[in-house]
Amino acid sequence: MNVLMIDDDDFLQMMVKTMGGMFGLVITPAVDGNQGIAIYRERHSDFKLVLMDFLMPECDGIEATKKIREFEAKYGLAPIKIYGLTGDMEEQNKGLHAGMNKVFEKPLKKPDFEEIVQDLK
Repeated sequence: MNVLMIDDDDFLQMMVKTMGGMFGLVITPAVDGNQGIAIYRERHSDFKLVLMDFLMPECDGIEATKKIREFEAKYGLAPIKIYGLTGDMEEQNKGLHAGMNKVFEKPLKKPDFEEIVQDLK
């Protein structure tokens, strides 16, 4: 299952690639919202899920989520699942309001991966 991970934290990307691989996830990384949006626009049909960091330079996760939702609406695409990643769960409502489907606390843990894989089945 292909997952687009939009996060500027290299360590977290490496960890998610490793852990996700154990659960059959193939992670495509993007280092900020703008790069993630560009990858999604070009290859949206390749992905089953977007993992989106909240805080990134240039284009944060809230703005990137809104732009992905606008792109989907403009072209009549089914909305992809977007799961937010944050170190501050008090920000959860901002992500959900922007169009994220769920929000997980960073760093992701094994039960989080199990939940993600179940959601993708």
